[in-house]
Amino acid sequence: PQDGIASYYCCDLLDARGKRYDPTKISCAMRVERLNTVVVVTNLLNQRKIDCPVHDVGPFAQGRVIDLSTAANAALECNGLCPVTVRRKGYE
Repeated sequence: PQDGIASYYCCDLLDARGKRYDPTKISCAMRVERLNTVVVVTNLLNQRKIDCPVHDVGPFAQGRVIDLSTAANAALECNGLCPVTVRRKGYE
């Protein structure tokens, strides 16, 4: 389990799997979960939850636990940064 600050990214690069990042798809970057693991991310400000596959490695900013795709950020109604809880799907 991880609690902390989520940020989002919107770059047109290849992810850690070698696939092009698609901002319209729900995905995220984490340092502590393996690629293709699905995590449940809960926005602690409004209790919105999403299932989010880990498709990249990050974030690299201190104090952040997860980088969300643009679509995941919108689905959680985060405005750039928000406090979240992150749990591996099935362990929430």
